[in-house]
Amino acid sequence: MSRPGAWGRVWMLIKQSFKGSQVERKYIAKDPAGNRYYEIVGTKQNVKRGYEPASPTSEPPVLEWQAWLKGTRRFPPSDEEIQINRLRQQAQRIEDSKIEKEAPRIESTGRGAGDTGPKPFPKYDDFEYQPGTESEPLALAIAHEWNSQKKYLNMAHMRLTGLLFTALDNPQALKKEDVVSKILEYLDTDTVLFRSSENEKLAELQQQKWDPVIKWASAEFDLKLKPSYSIVDVPSIESESRSNLQRYLLSYRFLPLIGVQYAVESVKSLLITLSVMAHRTDAEDAVEMTLLEQRFQSEMWGNVEWAHNVEHEELISRLSAGVLFAYLTSNLYVNRKLHEK
Repeated sequence: MSRPGAWGRVWMLIKQSFKGSQVERKYIAKDPAGNRYYEIVGTKQNVKRGYEPASPTSEPPVLEWQAWLKGTRRFPPSDEEIQINRLRQQAQRIEDSKIEKEAPRIESTGRGAGDTGPKPFPKYDDFEYQPGTESEPLALAIAHEWNSQKKYLNMAHMRLTGLLFTALDNPQALKKEDVVSKILEYLDTDTVLFRSSENEKLAELQQQKWDPVIKWASAEFDLKLKPSYSIVDVPSIESESRSNLQRYLLSYRFLPLIGVQYAVESVKSLLITLSVMAHRTDAEDAVEMTLLEQRFQSEMWGNVEWAHNVEHEELISRLSAGVLFAYLTSNLYVNRKLHEK
């Protein structure tokens, strides 16, 4: 059978255009509001979607159905999906409302939002302290750190500046109680509470150097401490002793506690740090007690020519900076200066 000519094909297309295309609506689903959703099939174009409203005054479809109508989602939503989304939205609104209620409020006077003057920034007790106004030596020490810098800033040589930045910025939004908790964590692993049971000479040296610190701390803070002589046992620390130290540390303000924490983390000993803060032990002797076992092993087996000396000086610097920062920002120093005046 021969194919029709060009005019024959044109005539066939004209007849098909007059017949019209067979368009059919395929109903997909019906939502709880009574809206019926459908797809138009039988067209040569992309699938078209639409819906028949339940009434002329009915509400528009929910967001999930609107996304299906626009073609941004392939499959129609189920009633369960829509219900879960509504519950999540309600929970989020409740959470947002709770956060808004707990957010700090700025007190306003007069006409409130219509006041012409700027509103004051919210005040927080922990951040109202200005070191330079009460502790001139701290301000001078920090100024000296900056004046000592050359072409580039070396923050390793600016420990007081770094401590002040940490305390004032407070990136973790810590409170005084949080810092005290972190400091007390070092009590369970305090250097002077773990003794050697394998080397008699080392044990005697530890007893000679560390026992006076424990004896002093026990009398000063009414503590009951028992060192550990085994790597599998922990020191004996009564809960009342822990409470006594907690009360003492809480007597400090936020800024001094940042210095105490820095010092304790440096020497890994709360008791040694307290001894230095009480001017009972100087920083160099405190570091010698911290590195006691390391020094003992070095004398026995030898050491790297310069490495241990660098660590020794580094610890002295860190411990001294932490204790000095705590002293110059504490009530103790401020009260003493006011009394002298």
